[in-house]
Amino acid sequence: MKAISESLGKLDLRSIVLPGFIVAVSVHPFAHALVSSHLKHLYQGSAAVLFIVEVALLGLTISAFKTRISFLYQGILFPEFVAVRLLRRHQERMNRLRRRYFSIRGDRTVQELSAIERRIVSRLTQQLLDYPSKPSLDGMGFEPTNANLLGNIISTARMYPLTRYGLNGEAYWHHFVYLAPEPARTGYSDAKAAADSLILASYSGLLATLVGMIFLLARSLGSVLPDLAVGPAVVPDSFGWGILFGGLLITLVFYWQSLPAHRAASRAFQALVDLSATSVQRWINDTDSSNRAASNENAERMRVALRFLKAPKDS
Repeated sequence: MKAISESLGKLDLRSIVLPGFIVAVSVHPFAHALVSSHLKHLYQGSAAVLFIVEVALLGLTISAFKTRISFLYQGILFPEFVAVRLLRRHQERMNRLRRRYFSIRGDRTVQELSAIERRIVSRLTQQLLDYPSKPSLDGMGFEPTNANLLGNIISTARMYPLTRYGLNGEAYWHHFVYLAPEPARTGYSDAKAAADSLILASYSGLLATLVGMIFLLARSLGSVLPDLAVGPAVVPDSFGWGILFGGLLITLVFYWQSLPAHRAASRAFQALVDLSATSVQRWINDTDSSNRAASNENAERMRVALRFLKAPKDS
């Protein structure tokens, strides 16, 4: 029982139950209508048992595609012409934020600003920090790298080791995590799991919207071409409209809620990098020294071996 509880503890149920529940609400009436006659013969099953099974299966299926869904929400999978247009819009937004920031603050210190100006400057700073920082001619500057805001927030964490310590965060991502103290790893893992669960919930709302659209289109097609109808509707049209707009609302609400959650995950990873950067750099230096010694030894062995080989004669 202890092993089972530990396994369940490692399993993030938020990424399974919440997305599965959202999609199951939209598909349960149709699934129940199809299998209700057979369900009572299966372990004396009921509608409640079917709903629980739907939540588990749908949640596990959605969670299995977590990486692809994350790429979609970051804008990585957008078509190129869409990504270029959205990236240009974020560049314009960032430039507006910078102009407003410098127009309010100018050369003054924070203490010289009024209370209202400090609040505005603080809010503008937080908005600018959503974009990754990159080296520029006049120091460190902000520059959007993704087609949407969520992708840029995630990029701030991915690029932080490079801009802060000159270390490739993507190449040494796991090294930073494994060499960090346990509290830092736990804090980052919890923050990232919470952010990922919100993205999966948003995507589940999108799937529910798709179910509502398909149902309403099928109802419209069936009213125009009755011969194509396969049977009576199991739910009224109002259910389809409710799923359509409810799923759309869930998609938008959970997406906007995921933004502060990913900001928290980004800050947690930056703290993790600060605590493990020295250890990672030491490991890199030790590895480079070992690799150089091994390379010199292999070169010497190759030189000795080649002495006994005759050079090929010219034909």
